Amino acid sequence: MGYREVDSKCGIFVAHSLHDVYNGLLALQHRGEDTTGIAALTDKGIDVLRWKGKVSDFNRETAERILDGASIYMGEVRYSTRAGKSQSDLFEGALPRYLGGTITANYADSAHPHIIVRNANHSLVHNGNLYGVSSRGKDTDSDVLLKYLSLQDSDAVKNAINNFPAAFAAGYIDGRVKEAVVFTDRYGIRPLWIGRKAGKLIASSEDTAIKSIGGKPTRELESGELINIGNTGMNFDRFKVMQRNRRPCFFEWNYLGDEESSFGGIITREARGRLGFEIAQEYAPDVDMVSYVPNAPEPYALAYATTRGIDFEHIFYKVRKDRAFLGADDLARQDSIASNLHIHDDIELEGKRVLLLEDSIVRFNNAPDAVSKLRDKGASWIGLAVGTPPIGPEIKEVRHGCHFGIDMPPEDNFIVRRMDGDEMIAHAGLDDLHYISKGALQRGLRRKLTDCCAHCIGEPNPVIEEELLRLDGIVNKVYEDYSE
Repeated sequence: MGYREVDSKCGIFVAHSLHDVYNGLLALQHRGEDTTGIAALTDKGIDVLRWKGKVSDFNRETAERILDGASIYMGEVRYSTRAGKSQSDLFEGALPRYLGGTITANYADSAHPHIIVRNANHSLVHNGNLYGVSSRGKDTDSDVLLKYLSLQDSDAVKNAINNFPAAFAAGYIDGRVKEAVVFTDRYGIRPLWIGRKAGKLIASSEDTAIKSIGGKPTRELESGELINIGNTGMNFDRFKVMQRNRRPCFFEWNYLGDEESSFGGIITREARGRLGFEIAQEYAPDVDMVSYVPNAPEPYALAYATTRGIDFEHIFYKVRKDRAFLGADDLARQDSIASNLHIHDDIELEGKRVLLLEDSIVRFNNAPDAVSKLRDKGASWIGLAVGTPPIGPEIKEVRHGCHFGIDMPPEDNFIVRRMDGDEMIAHAGLDDLHYISKGALQRGLRRKLTDCCAHCIGEPNPVIEEELLRLDGIVNKVYEDYSE
């Protein structure tokens, strides 16, 4: 298996101007920071611009000049979820993926890595991982999907939904057809919204990004649904192809999604607030103040403090708006926390009992640094309450984690496999640690875990295993039939 066998492609946006796609991707930046890319459908084919880093690392006006004159644009912000996170590996795995065309500018080794491709035949943006698919050589799982699509007839996307169980929320451009197709897998694990701006159909991983460009969100795609978007954006076709019971990833509400985004009719901020309320019902230590490690857990902490009538304080701040979770490896994540997390100068902590709220614990990078900084300021007692049950348990010889597009693969270095609760408390310098119960999690989300993908916290895998049996044969045929 290659190091890029499974990657994550985390935020996608499809619209009819580069300006809108660029700004839409800015609103999705919290979903990925490794690489950014935009594909543009022109009369001659598909042009692609990809660069390393955040959206703003490449000037928008310059991107507009490079990708001028297209009718449909689609872009992606990405972070990788498996090994192979060296800088060159990250850039090689950038999206959109493409087939055909000519690389007319290759500055991959420059101080500002980017490439330009002209007149490609096919292109794909893809949020999720193709579960059960083994790519070959330097291909990503997205390359397998794109090659599969390129070998099909007019029913390419329908065939993909029928043959690949999960997980994808994707956009595909076939240069021969002059339209874009957005589509989701049969389980609806990864989110995808459609909306309109100036009457034209657009698509995004989150509804807040559609609002950010002045568009109006319409609805989420259903599981196993595809929508053809014509190059004018005014006309479209939709098809329900193959559906299972919808199993959206619960972690979108707990951590991944923007605070104001909505998934399954549930606004993220409100869900996090209810989770804070639920934690307060089951865990009530004697504390002087409640706070959080920025930024996602803020609604948890505010709701917890309000419920118990305890002072809520913004103890910490970040100089940069980085998400440590998106770091390339543990060292990068720890460095992001140590260099970026600071305590406000007007907070008095000497002798205070402090409870921190956290959305989740994966590798336990955040808490030890935060606790150390609180101790340096004189805090006498520090507790940590977590809004997600333990991630990555091993149950009856089954290693749990995420197969479907979050950087928590089952073979990861999860803290719950290395330490028990007392050991975690000692390691971080805490006085107490509490995880939300699964019952409280379901009440806070107003959704049963059986109606979500919650494999990472010990629930059953949502994908029917028998659906994976044909994948090796399908992938083998892709590699047999595809030629450059």
